[in-house]
Amino acid sequence: MTSASDPLGQLEEAIYSKVLEVIRLLRESNQRIVLAESCTGGLVGAMFTSIPGVSDVFCGSMVVYRNDTKTKWLGLDEQMLADPKIGPVSPQASEELARKVLLLTPEANFALSITGHLGPNAPAELNRKVFLAGLRREPESQNSESQNNGGLGSKSGRNPWLDTRECNLESARFFRADLSENRRFLQSLALWEALSFGEDTLKSLKILEFPKKNKSFEKNGDE
Repeated sequence: MTSASDPLGQLEEAIYSKVLEVIRLLRESNQRIVLAESCTGGLVGAMFTSIPGVSDVFCGSMVVYRNDTKTKWLGLDEQMLADPKIGPVSPQASEELARKVLLLTPEANFALSITGHLGPNAPAELNRKVFLAGLRREPESQNSESQNNGGLGSKSGRNPWLDTRECNLESARFFRADLSENRRFLQSLALWEALSFGEDTLKSLKILEFPKKNKSFEKNGDE
């Protein structure tokens, strides 16, 4: 147990507890998750893989830090990323990250993505903001358009299997003004927000109500 004089240690303890809860929810519902990370640079994936045996529910993480990588690896639209009204730190970018990484990971049922600006030199309106998206693959869709789209819902209109969130890290539960320029602290805050969002989204998208099939969720990969 860390002391109140160690805010980063307290945050890291909370993060550890949160990832355990997300993994519990995934296992309880026989679901697998895949990640697309930008501003956290792989920290969310690293947190998952710090838990032994997580390969039964964790597929991996695509770390796409630069715009060119987002385009080359995941196929995000260059014009969208270059558009000053949208850009790589936006709800649109986070949604596309989740959609693309889930399309590329057939064994995953759920994708979580994060993009954000942690500073310094970030635009004032985006400084210390992160955008998150969670997308569930529609189970055995009867919708032909959804089937043709990898079970990710219709491309037209609002996707009922998508959840999004915008977070101002300065309003986060563990934010400390005296650590607002500490990169490790800000990335840990973003990690906390991503895992908290993942937990909420697993519930709000009713993933726990999926029919539980008798299929093997064996460990497959590094333990």
